[in-house]
Amino acid sequence: SGSQAKMTIETKDLLNVKESLQQPIVLLPFRSDQELYAGIRHPDVKELREILFARGMEDAFSEDPTFFDGNLEDVLIRYQDLNGLSLTGRTDIETRKALRESKSDLIDKLNQGIASGPIEIQNEQILVSIASRKLAYYKNNEKLFESKVIVGTPGTKTPELKSNVTRIVFNPTWTVPPGVKKRSIVPGLLKDPDYANRMKLHLYDDYGGKEINPYDLPNHPDPYRLRIVQESGPHNALGRVKLDFANAYSVFLHDTSNPDKFNQNMRLLSAGCVRVENVMDLVKLIIGPEKWAEENIDERYDSGKMFSVYLDRSVPLDLYYRLAEPVVSGGVRYAPDIYNVLEK
Repeated sequence: SGSQAKMTIETKDLLNVKESLQQPIVLLPFRSDQELYAGIRHPDVKELREILFARGMEDAFSEDPTFFDGNLEDVLIRYQDLNGLSLTGRTDIETRKALRESKSDLIDKLNQGIASGPIEIQNEQILVSIASRKLAYYKNNEKLFESKVIVGTPGTKTPELKSNVTRIVFNPTWTVPPGVKKRSIVPGLLKDPDYANRMKLHLYDDYGGKEINPYDLPNHPDPYRLRIVQESGPHNALGRVKLDFANAYSVFLHDTSNPDKFNQNMRLLSAGCVRVENVMDLVKLIIGPEKWAEENIDERYDSGKMFSVYLDRSVPLDLYYRLAEPVVSGGVRYAPDIYNVLEK
């Protein structure tokens, strides 16, 4: 059906939570410096239960309050999920930091979320929550895919934007963006020209477009003007696939040649692009099995050569930065203020 069913996640949940936080409840910060986890007994476990309860986790209590049981682990994982934290089930450093937030910190986050307005989900929609470092893909009001993402560092932030994904590039080459060229690639090549061979980089003169030998770089009048392109393949910084959308920042969603980085907690590692875990599963959902077979994608992909698949529709994409967002199932997800927007 071509019906444009649209779902809107309203901010009234945020207003309700803000209202309840403004009641005279005591929201104590977690004082413990212990890394607590399932199976241990510790006096601070009792405090952890009380603090999780005060933060809306109703089933945090137990007959044996100082013992960290399996139920408490589940409750803590749910809390971590709602706070954009890694799901460790332990009171690791990031989790302790979140549990130390005061009532006024949480109200600041809720205000920022309320000011951002409702989240609109079109009939088909990709949502990237930059601060939570998560991506979700919806179709016909149903979430079909969710994954972790890697976003920009505080110095090279992932921008907030709305656009449409229109094509998918397999085995992409990577044209090194100016900032990365200046910060790392050109200095690296000047120190060690063989870096170009190891990383499969080609250097082209911006003026005439002819290829430059990396060993001649020190004699080049302006090495920072060179166009530097990385060949496609498993070593490519974009991995094996990228999702393209019009934007003024030269960013896109893409795979990575370094998937281990998804295991890191904060994942603020990119120069602005968004790296998506299990991105091939997302791409298969967007293209669909019929077109996948029709375009002979598996075989062309295995050839290692770059090719593009143009979508028969535009898929709306929203990259947003919200420190508190309503969740479809009710309740609120808080996120760490990774880019310090609240520091006036």
